[in-house]
Amino acid sequence: GNIENNGTINVSSNSSNAYGIRINNNGKVGNIENNGTINGSSDSSNAFGIRIENSGKAGNIENNGTISVKATADSFGIYNSGNIGEILNSGIISGESKKDVSNGFGVRNYSGTINNIENNIIEIKQRIVKY
Repeated sequence: GNIENNGTINVSSNSSNAYGIRINNNGKVGNIENNGTINGSSDSSNAFGIRIENSGKAGNIENNGTISVKATADSFGIYNSGNIGEILNSGIISGESKKDVSNGFGVRNYSGTINNIENNIIEIKQRIVKY
């Protein structure tokens, strides 16, 4: 089936990774559509707005809203190590790290497949904030 968010997904963790939407290994989902907000934060590890893992599969990811994550370690608006049809962005995808040894990614494709990325409007950004 499909996943559609028209509201708010807030996730946070003080002791491990935080995931807004997570498709595990070998998991399959149709399209993921975000018209609302996905916020993720982790004070001790990584944060993911949307994560497709290893052999996980998603149809298209369409973002018309905001995907924003912040973490002490690495943060990823969208992280893919599986297979995604297309990413269609008409909103904001943002990742922010709170340490200078970590990274913030809007979209990160790590040994996965994304057939196409179309960024129509605002921004895909990454930022590292040094404290």
